[in-house]
Amino acid sequence: MTNKLLELYKEHGIYISDSVCCNFEHLPVLAVDTRKISSLSAFVAIKGENFDGHDHIAAAKRAGAVLIIGESKECNIQVTDSRKAAALYAKLSYHDPGAKLTLFGFTGTNGKTTASLMLFQLLRAAGYKTGWIGTMGYKIEDESFSTAHTTPDILELNEIFTHMIRKGVTHVAMEVSSHALSLDRVYGIDFDYALFSNFSQDHLDFHKDMDDYFEAKYLLFKRAKTSIINGDDARGEEICFRLKKAERQVYCIGEETHADLVISNMFSSLEASSFDLISKEAMVAISSPLIGYFNIDNLALAIAAMHFSGHSLTQISEWSSALIPVQGRLEPLENDREIGIYIDYAHTPEALISLLKSIGRLPHRRIISVVGAGGNRDKLKRPLMLKAALGGSDAVIITDDNPRNENPDRIIYDMVRDSSWILPWWITRDRKAAIEAAIRLAAEGDIVLICGKGHENYQEIEGVRHDFDDKLAAKEVLQELSESKHEDELILPFDELLLKIMMEEEPTGEGYRAPKTLRNLSTDTRTLRPHSLFIAIKGENFDGNDFVEDVLSDPSNSVICSKEIEAAGLIQAPSPETLMALLMQKYLQMFEIYKIAITGSTGKTSVKELIAQVFSYKADVLKTSKNENNIIGLTKTILRVCPTDKYAIFEIGSNHLGEIDLLANTITPDAGLILNVGPSHLQYFKDEDGVFKEKTDLFQRALQIRLYPADDPRFEIYRDSAVGVGFAPHADCRIQNVLRGDDGLSFDLGERTWHIPYLAPHFAINASFAICLALRLGLDADDIQAALSQKIMMDMRMQIREIDGRIVIIDCYNANPVSMQAAIEFWRDYEPDLPHIAFAGDMLELGESAELYHEMIGAIFAESGHDEIYSIGKYAKSYQQDAARHFEDVFALLDRFPQLPKPAVILLKASNGMKLFKILAHLLGEE
Repeated sequence: MTNKLLELYKEHGIYISDSVCCNFEHLPVLAVDTRKISSLSAFVAIKGENFDGHDHIAAAKRAGAVLIIGESKECNIQVTDSRKAAALYAKLSYHDPGAKLTLFGFTGTNGKTTASLMLFQLLRAAGYKTGWIGTMGYKIEDESFSTAHTTPDILELNEIFTHMIRKGVTHVAMEVSSHALSLDRVYGIDFDYALFSNFSQDHLDFHKDMDDYFEAKYLLFKRAKTSIINGDDARGEEICFRLKKAERQVYCIGEETHADLVISNMFSSLEASSFDLISKEAMVAISSPLIGYFNIDNLALAIAAMHFSGHSLTQISEWSSALIPVQGRLEPLENDREIGIYIDYAHTPEALISLLKSIGRLPHRRIISVVGAGGNRDKLKRPLMLKAALGGSDAVIITDDNPRNENPDRIIYDMVRDSSWILPWWITRDRKAAIEAAIRLAAEGDIVLICGKGHENYQEIEGVRHDFDDKLAAKEVLQELSESKHEDELILPFDELLLKIMMEEEPTGEGYRAPKTLRNLSTDTRTLRPHSLFIAIKGENFDGNDFVEDVLSDPSNSVICSKEIEAAGLIQAPSPETLMALLMQKYLQMFEIYKIAITGSTGKTSVKELIAQVFSYKADVLKTSKNENNIIGLTKTILRVCPTDKYAIFEIGSNHLGEIDLLANTITPDAGLILNVGPSHLQYFKDEDGVFKEKTDLFQRALQIRLYPADDPRFEIYRDSAVGVGFAPHADCRIQNVLRGDDGLSFDLGERTWHIPYLAPHFAINASFAICLALRLGLDADDIQAALSQKIMMDMRMQIREIDGRIVIIDCYNANPVSMQAAIEFWRDYEPDLPHIAFAGDMLELGESAELYHEMIGAIFAESGHDEIYSIGKYAKSYQQDAARHFEDVFALLDRFPQLPKPAVILLKASNGMKLFKILAHLLGEE
């Protein structure tokens, strides 16, 4: 037998010399690992990436090896290539079991597993006893066994072949990886059919470049009897050209008409797929339960293998209809949330592109993908994975894959480092939490793709395989999900790494770092829960930095603060509010929602409520609560966003320069509305020019729609780029013929007369902003009118209530000279024959001009024709001249509250800080 081995080595051109003293009748058991040597073994010394077997020859001899084969002179048989020597030794030792089987070898970057398992099923349907070898181990009919590699090493492979033959197997479909071909794991095995699926970037951690990777793949076809190639792939076309030039038997399949087997009329739904196959002899229709257009290519390759090995397309078509989808390859997960959840092995950019392109052609609302990248593998592939995911997804959750021995933070940093912050990607390193995030983000009609691991039931971390199965994790998430959430809870849990990337920090350190998942965001330690991000904000009455140590006493929490201390979980920043805004900007980008930002000196809340009423008539709407129009209030609003929300309506205010810019940057609105500009918050803006500059910051960004007050000449600069709303003749949305009736206002806007159930004249322009925006976004005019016909009650904002025989006009939530004048004029004209009494307080935050503006309001009161004015506050004494009717605060007024006539029209008007709501409580008998 030894002589046969030497002849085989010479035949393959690897023999150099030998010093074998005897001819073994039976070849000794082969080992390539000295730890597995037993007495009377043969040892092949192989030079690997991390070790060299030649360094262990002495140990092999001491362990009892009687035959040493290698590339050095000290070996009994010296060869040029130890790997090939080991492969040929195994072939001879096992009596060439591969020759007794019909072997189909599949190679290519993607699709090997699916295509080979489809062929496995088709061969069984044809009546053959069949085996399969690949990523998930190996199969003999219905039995499954595990292996360490996609393609086992040459010793294990021959053992598997031998096992299969003993079980009566005649046909084998197997995956052949580029690693196996490069490392000669299949050297000496003669494949009857070699099949090529496609080619794209992968394994460049192993291959020096793409050409080296391709040439490794091509080795399979140099030795095969018949080749079947996807001719639509550029590298596949090259293989066909080479093989035809060498006069080898080759068949090409694809959509090109010159192919030997043409694929046409492809269709895929969420339930099945179909296509036609055209050969030179016939055309058949193929239907299968596999979904996705890329699976049509995989199945077509398997069918081609059957056809070109002697089976009719008609018969194959019947077998194809009964195929069972492959585990972990676009594997569906049933659920009752009316969303599609699929598990897939796609772990290369090209596979992800193909998968998403295919899924994108299926019925869906949004596609949400969970992706990652493996550690200790091709680093150049990492940013391409995210690019591929973003190219075909509406939102991407980035998570850990198999970190192996790398720092997972570094892997994800490599993925995102060149990607824009405002793109819809989110980092949740804990893989189960990432799956949870994707499922919670999905609404009815969405598709969730969990990519990268497919059939794998482990995560490899620092050499240990920890139990983890995407499908089981997704099932657990579905069982654990609650429809309710805490007010500070995010739908999308995130990793602390996201914050560091937001701060442009590059990860440091080697080796594995466990995920740190944060689920809540809070600025108030009184409601803080575990796994929270605490934003330490310094306010007028408190300083969040004082609570940092208490928050971090729970290691599950993290903190963003301006305090300069060092602690785990702490991120120091000069402005925590700015980072909170940046995080909320990122969070909001993950939702498909049309964002509307509204600002102005007066009327913001009313217009917000009117727009919300119109848009919520037939859609879910998120809106600012009350007047939470600063960055903390905006954050609270954003935290309430739901996947089903179609519109988000944000009221944004400002009392310092730069606030509108910060809030608008956080929202990144699609539409911006500036209602008006008047003298408000003047202690910060100095004058109306300062207010105008601050408010118009909203327009200094890319917006689809801009609406402005056409009656204000300062906005003339926006006439060419925005839509004017108002009474002016040049207004794009011109209001005309405002009439007040018993049940509200009517007015003309556009080609229609509109009716609203409000009596105050300024509601005509407020409603017009809502109408104009809704029409420009395609809402039906009848639906708009129907929505506006429902009256909204807005606390302390131009409410008209009848209390104990008196009409009370309540407008004491906010006040500036513009809104004060409007309220006085409405009060003056309302039921003019009745007695009129006004309780009017200070307009706050008017700065150095406060006294002047209060005197102006006093003049308006004087012109109203009514003199029963009660003034409250420091500056309000300018409203009237009777000292007996002036009070320093509302409490002094309530101590000497006047007798009021019945019937009468009563006005309550002041800034909220003057607490005139207590007068309302008194009138209601509550105080």
